[in-house]
Amino acid sequence: MHPGPYAVSLLPVRRERHVWRTAVSHRMTAFGVAVAVVTGVSAAAQPPSPDFLLAAFADNQQRFRSGVMRAVGTVSSKSSEFGPVNGPVTIFCAFNVDAELFRFDRTEPRPKSLWRPASTGPNNAGPTTVGGKYAETPKRFVAWNAERPKHVRLLPIHLPKQSVGSVVSPFDPRILGLANWITVRHRYDASAMIPDLSKRLAGRPVAVTEPRPGLYRVRWAEPHGGLEIDFDRDVGHMPVRHVDLAVPAAGRPPVPFGSAVTTWQAQSGVYVPVTASFQDGPDDWPQLSRYDLRLTWEVVNGRVDEALTTARGMDLPPDTLITDNTQGDRGVPLGSVGDLTPDPRLAAAENNDLSAPTRSGGGWNWTAVALTVGAVALVAAIILAARRSRD
Repeated sequence: MHPGPYAVSLLPVRRERHVWRTAVSHRMTAFGVAVAVVTGVSAAAQPPSPDFLLAAFADNQQRFRSGVMRAVGTVSSKSSEFGPVNGPVTIFCAFNVDAELFRFDRTEPRPKSLWRPASTGPNNAGPTTVGGKYAETPKRFVAWNAERPKHVRLLPIHLPKQSVGSVVSPFDPRILGLANWITVRHRYDASAMIPDLSKRLAGRPVAVTEPRPGLYRVRWAEPHGGLEIDFDRDVGHMPVRHVDLAVPAAGRPPVPFGSAVTTWQAQSGVYVPVTASFQDGPDDWPQLSRYDLRLTWEVVNGRVDEALTTARGMDLPPDTLITDNTQGDRGVPLGSVGDLTPDPRLAAAENNDLSAPTRSGGGWNWTAVALTVGAVALVAAIILAARRSRD
């Protein structure tokens, strides 16, 4: 069913940690860098404009404010450099846009050596399972690496997100549909999706066709290839196919070199992705790598437990040590995940509270004690002198 016209104001977008800070009114979304107004046209008259179709995605993304998702599937690679990899993938994600909370876990097989071919020796042969857990709040990061499982670290928010989240390569699931192999393999900020796409495609020749009723194919031409996206009217004009195109040689037509396919369903007032596939080349490419995922949504636009973004809420082994690195490179131990009585400094560290009580080797702060005793002695002396003067 056609959702009706969208009015889209192309205004500057301020990038935040994982969230959009845009002025959003009823069915209005800010997503570009110039100022214009675009109105969708009834599908019965002619295919919708590319701006209308992108606005439908942006509008859905803006109304999708919180969620908890689990994904399972497979990753496969025919890379001759590192040897074939084929195995299960598990992903967990929870987010609350308004509270600026984000959690992402991922496990998947990887080659044992990323530096030497798998054929160089038995120690490098075959894949190993890697992954980790990552959380982000307005005050700090929490990071756990499955290859160094004995520690979970609290980290300051000013660190580069790319380095903190490199183990799990987190992505906001709200980018699915317009995401490709690169954006699900490397850290990508959801707030950048529409602005980056708008900037990339600004002024490019574009054509809209209708391969079947209600399926709109938009192709943007670029000097060395282009981009082709299919939008499905039956699922709120969400993107169901995304193909990056490349020109193999001068005078040759563009050919696919990477693609993504997404399916959607309506839930709690928005459309959510329920399957997603990504590959980094054409089907017949000898070194093709591919993800196939099935997504289950436990929460859509509902309550997300804040504890999911804490060290003790990451479902880690009880003996995992918590290290506070928010105040510097030298970590301060704050006990274990499974401690029945958590270190009182842990709550303060997770809120990045600079006034939190500290201990040095578990002893007293003797400087503070001396100052306090001196102040008390001085007050007592003044009172005593005043009493003597009255006598």
